[in-house]
Amino acid sequence: MRKILEQKETDKKALAKSRHPIAHMLVESRSWVKAIGTFYRGFLDNMDDGYRVHPNINLHGTISGRLSCTKPNLMALPKGNSIYRVRDLIIAPPGYLLMSHDLNQVELRLMAHYTKDPFLVNAYAGKKDIHAETASELGIPRDAAKRINFGVVYGIGAPSLSDELGIPLSQAREYLRRYHKLIPGVRRLYGTAQHIAERDHKIPMWTGRLRHYRKEDATHKALSNLIQGGVAEMMRVIITRLYGMMKGTRAYQVLQIHDEILFEIPVADAAKWAAAIKTVMEDFNFDVPMVADGKVGLSWGAKNMRAIRYKDGCAVIPDVGQ
Repeated sequence: MRKILEQKETDKKALAKSRHPIAHMLVESRSWVKAIGTFYRGFLDNMDDGYRVHPNINLHGTISGRLSCTKPNLMALPKGNSIYRVRDLIIAPPGYLLMSHDLNQVELRLMAHYTKDPFLVNAYAGKKDIHAETASELGIPRDAAKRINFGVVYGIGAPSLSDELGIPLSQAREYLRRYHKLIPGVRRLYGTAQHIAERDHKIPMWTGRLRHYRKEDATHKALSNLIQGGVAEMMRVIITRLYGMMKGTRAYQVLQIHDEILFEIPVADAAKWAAAIKTVMEDFNFDVPMVADGKVGLSWGAKNMRAIRYKDGCAVIPDVGQ
């Protein structure tokens, strides 16, 4: 392939930059091979007699503390992919709707809580578009601001930002310089988290759970560990609360994916449960409000899920058809 394409690399990133007419066909072909082997075949191999898939949800196995999923990995299902649309295969049983709720920008909100940075705290307290606010203050495109906002959680540097945005390295450095001048609390938190990890060989989550560090562990990822681990703890608290609330009812939690939970809800009770779930997911005592967004549909596919509207503690369920 390197010979045909006349380039040294043939990974996804290299193919995306290639102008060869078959490069995009290779990307699509590889995507289909993965979809068939990992998803379609994985579903068929793991289905029970009632066409249900019961994956393994693992408490351990991730550094962040997030749950992981195997046989098959339903957490890895692509969102809204128009080519192989795997999520369309997840459908509600008769008399039920699939309902999903996710925490909106939860990692950035938790970072705002930890940093106490006025720009972040005030933006979320005022229910503003954090990416638009950042872009306006920095004089950069909103998409660039969005990538920086999320990227700093993972310690993004100028080279990675340059690649992601397709901009010169010097421009990426300038974007990050302006960002840290506008929001100095992020850099301070980064340094504090790394210092604690190096000094104590551990860093505590807001619940008290510890992320331990061995000599070979990268302490420069302490900020990322703190935020991702904190979100993982939030989701663990939420699913535990919801389990107690749903026990003995006809509503079920069926899957948790990072900061999203998927439910099977009786059609007749959808509005009641939508409001209750939102209340539980937002019930945290942080310096910025947490916001849960809900969707419903007869299947989990992006084109089939419709947004739930909320007003005065009540939920309005959209028509999703038969």
